Amino acid sequence: MNAPEPFPGSVADRAAAWLARRDAGFTPADAAAFDRWLAADPRHAAAVRELENAWALLGRPRAAGQAARVLADLEKRARIRHFRRARQFTLVGSGLAAAAAIALAVWLPSCLAPPSPPAAPPATTTSANP
Repeated sequence: MNAPEPFPGSVADRAAAWLARRDAGFTPADAAAFDRWLAADPRHAAAVRELENAWALLGRPRAAGQAARVLADLEKRARIRHFRRARQFTLVGSGLAAAAAIALAVWLPSCLAPPSPPAAPPATTTSANP
């Protein structure tokens, strides 16, 4: 009978859980269980390598002393996105205000014009019939 998996889920989920547990500190029993898990299926070791590579890529800017530059670049991009959204909102609002002003300029004079006098009733002609 197989021992139950310590972490349920996909292979990637279990690999991530093992790596998080390893980073928190393995006991000798944990290390042995991890080694058994790795040996049980080649996909396990592949998933661990993939996650370790991704984690190493994320750590490169910090290791190279560029973390502050990367954070500053991300903040700059966020400010630019915010500025663009604000500008779009302003342009849309201005367009709507202009459309409302034009509609009001067209409609308002017809409302303020004095009513036209009522039309005179048609003249009736009487004809004499013998």
